[in-house]
Amino acid sequence: MNWNNWRVKNKIAGTFTLLFFVAIFGLGGLTYVHTEREYTSRTLELVHTSLAQMTTTVELYLQDMERLSLAIFSDPIIQRILRQSSSEYGVQYDNNEMMSRMVQFTSPWPYIQGVYLFADDGRVFSIAKGSGISSDYSILQEPWYSKIREGKADPFIYWPTGPESTVLRNPQQVFSLIRPINDFSEGKKLGYLKIDMQAQVMKSTLFKATLAKEDGDLPLRYMLLDSEANIMYDSEELLTGKKLPNELESVLTHQEGSVKWSEIRYLFSKNKSNYNKWTLLALAPNKDVVNQSDKIRSLILLLGIITLVVIAAASYMLAAGISRPLTSLIKTMKRVELGDFKVRAEDSGQQDEIGRLSRVFNMMLESVDKLIHRVYLLDIRQKDAKLMALQAQINPHMLFNTLNSMKALSRKQQAHDVADMAENLADLFRYSMKGWNRPVTLAEELEHVLNYVRIQEVRYRDRLKFECYIPDTLLRAEIIKLSIQPLVENAIIHGIEPKVEGGILTLSAQVQPELESGSLILMITVSDSGVGMPPDRVRSINEVLEDNDISMDELPETKSGIGLLNIHKRIRLLFGAPYGLHLESDEHIGTIVSIHIPYNDNMNHDKE
Repeated sequence: MNWNNWRVKNKIAGTFTLLFFVAIFGLGGLTYVHTEREYTSRTLELVHTSLAQMTTTVELYLQDMERLSLAIFSDPIIQRILRQSSSEYGVQYDNNEMMSRMVQFTSPWPYIQGVYLFADDGRVFSIAKGSGISSDYSILQEPWYSKIREGKADPFIYWPTGPESTVLRNPQQVFSLIRPINDFSEGKKLGYLKIDMQAQVMKSTLFKATLAKEDGDLPLRYMLLDSEANIMYDSEELLTGKKLPNELESVLTHQEGSVKWSEIRYLFSKNKSNYNKWTLLALAPNKDVVNQSDKIRSLILLLGIITLVVIAAASYMLAAGISRPLTSLIKTMKRVELGDFKVRAEDSGQQDEIGRLSRVFNMMLESVDKLIHRVYLLDIRQKDAKLMALQAQINPHMLFNTLNSMKALSRKQQAHDVADMAENLADLFRYSMKGWNRPVTLAEELEHVLNYVRIQEVRYRDRLKFECYIPDTLLRAEIIKLSIQPLVENAIIHGIEPKVEGGILTLSAQVQPELESGSLILMITVSDSGVGMPPDRVRSINEVLEDNDISMDELPETKSGIGLLNIHKRIRLLFGAPYGLHLESDEHIGTIVSIHIPYNDNMNHDKE
């Protein structure tokens, strides 16, 4: 819809609503973005603080493990057993004594899954919670041995989490501390110590599943990574002992941020231990982080919609209040356009521009009404004079044509029809001369037309056929005197007479409503099947008829003199536009002339 075609109240209401819509939702959007960033920043800060505390706890726990390993391999009894291939008491005694020492060291550690001592001479001493190792088990079967023996790792290592390597049935997920055992006295290597620690220790003693916040607990997923991105522990236990997924590799190069993993967006933060280069990673679903800001967004949206509805309603009411006087003024102008100069615009008493406009418009109508009344009084005599002049032109012309008909007939025969023609002619003169300035009924005008047609039928014989289709209900309709007969005369003389075989003359009448005002219009049609007129002349005649100021001598190529323009001007003088005549014609087919006047059948007519 074109903006220029909108009503004023719709423009005002639409503009205000649009401006407030942009302002409210723009401000709401900025508030939401700021709130979301603030919540995200605060959450990451809390997570990072929690990670720092947990990293310290992990470091302390690992340091305790290292002190335990140091206490084990530095024990004199363990040193002696490893230094000697067998004691004087035998192998079984050594095994029992070694078992006793290891039990003493590990009993305070409930999450130690197993402790293994691998002597250089191939002996293996162990204590484990699961099934024991086979008697022929060798250090060569350990996955870490080749790496530590070739010097590809530090003497002191943590082996990534995985199933127990020494157990065949129901192995547990463990991570291992491995270190060589050296002879204190001579410094030579005596073997290796491996301590398997249950990965569950991280769940039960280190990690918290949620982060406490003011607006509710935030679920977190923790991962403990070694220096090579092996997952030592996953709080959901799905990735424990595996490599960090490729989708999460970007977290290794950033301290905190956002990452998409398995079609879910996470916020992440990490803390790297300076002690052993392990990294503690925390992942929080983004939807849980921004949950509170989403509530604020919903609240902002609700308040924005309510505010917008209120503003839209207020804007519409304000716009309607402004445009209502204008609408009333427009209706008044339309009535003035239809000719009602007595109507006045409603004066609301407002002192604004619209109120002043209404008062000025009323003053203008007063002036116009006075001017019209004055002009009307001055023009009454001019109209009477014009009507008398027009009437005077009609009667001689009609008489002249009738006498010509009688003269032509008298040459052919000895006055057989002269009496009838004389009687019809007398009726014509009688009708023309009495009360010419009063309205007549359609029945009276039709009788006058029939008198004229009877005379012409005598002249043209079989060349003229007359048909009349006027309902009886319209015979009392009021029309202008001598408005149809001149049109019938023109149709015969200029339409049918030039045609060798003659033609049909048709007279009809009907009532139809006017589109704009809804009042009834009486339409009288005179049509002939004569020679017709060229399109250019039809167009020229209609243009002349539509020009109110045209004079009779300006009618192009007219020979009728009293024809169309006379009748048209009489109708316009009495009833005004848009009433009058309209011409339609097709060359070699015929012509139709229509009279349009207001329909009125309730007038009292003089009987003379």
